[in-house]
Amino acid sequence: MAEEASGEDERYQYSWSKLPSEVLSLIFSHLFLKSDHDIFGAVCKSWKSAVAFHSPRPLPFEFSYGRSPFLMTLREGRCDFFHPTHTSYYLHVPELLDKRILDSKYGWLLVEGTSDEIVSIFFFHPLTKEKIGLPDLPPHTLVSEFSFCSLPTSSEECKVVAMDNSGVIHLSIFITKPREENWTRVYLFYADEKRFLYGAMRHHICCTPVFHNGKCYCLDYDGKVAVFDLKDIANSWGFCGKPYSKVDHRLVVQSFMVESDGALLTVFLSDEARIWICKLNPVTREWTKVEDLGNKVLYLSNGASWVERAMFEGMGNKIYLPILCPTTNNILFYSLATGNFHCHGHHFSRTNFYDMKQLHQSTWIEPWY
Repeated sequence: MAEEASGEDERYQYSWSKLPSEVLSLIFSHLFLKSDHDIFGAVCKSWKSAVAFHSPRPLPFEFSYGRSPFLMTLREGRCDFFHPTHTSYYLHVPELLDKRILDSKYGWLLVEGTSDEIVSIFFFHPLTKEKIGLPDLPPHTLVSEFSFCSLPTSSEECKVVAMDNSGVIHLSIFITKPREENWTRVYLFYADEKRFLYGAMRHHICCTPVFHNGKCYCLDYDGKVAVFDLKDIANSWGFCGKPYSKVDHRLVVQSFMVESDGALLTVFLSDEARIWICKLNPVTREWTKVEDLGNKVLYLSNGASWVERAMFEGMGNKIYLPILCPTTNNILFYSLATGNFHCHGHHFSRTNFYDMKQLHQSTWIEPWY
């Protein structure tokens, strides 16, 4: 009997490895989680082959996770989506092959593509595959940061701002909108003591500009906040006071800024895993240290950052960073309550993020249709 049972097991094992490709494709089409995809491909060679040639189904944003944003990374035309508290997904988007994500709002991506030294900028929705073109930037333009202020489908309201800090004595600001034929360029000349230090002039990664009440706010790598009115850039350009004195900006390698209840909330990270959180009142131009976010949660990335009220119990008073936990591949967050870095679902707690995977080419994206 034992020999007969063993023979049956071998026949069952053989039949699983010989399932028709149509059946394997049907099974795979019901798997959304990336972890399930990995397990599916590890069964045997034929199953792994089915994964390689199968086109994933659209990302299921409408799971029971509410409308929480996803951290999206782009590599070789594939978008990886990481949920703050759950698992990850992926979606093949060939339209984004060899492209760079600049900013994200309302479910739309602002994307850069380069061909024959021509820099093309366009809006792209990764789920609907809709594309909205913008004018090409002038040749030899070294723009470091981009941002846009409203839905790309509302062409009159949507302004796109780009900043070029390659000039020695001036800063160039470009502005356009959908259906425009060209970019408008404004030169801002300044004295050395008022120079705006932006872009990759050091090993510092600056954040995207922030729009609030018709004005654009920019944070440079020395901690200065500049502001200008979109309707009159040249005559409204100025600085919102001095940098926050309690931050050692010589140690800062990455900075983020978002608007929160009329204030500019800023986060600075050092290469020693130190973190400073403060906010600037743009009216009084006074800085204050932030020690508690209450029921708010910060989502930070190089592409887009924002703050919102926590949608799930236990998410408040945390900062979700574009960094992956080394043991789980989940998103790392900083808790203001503990002063440590953690990730959901695991007993992981550290005072630093050494040896962790930092997703520099990433952005938070909203499940917006």
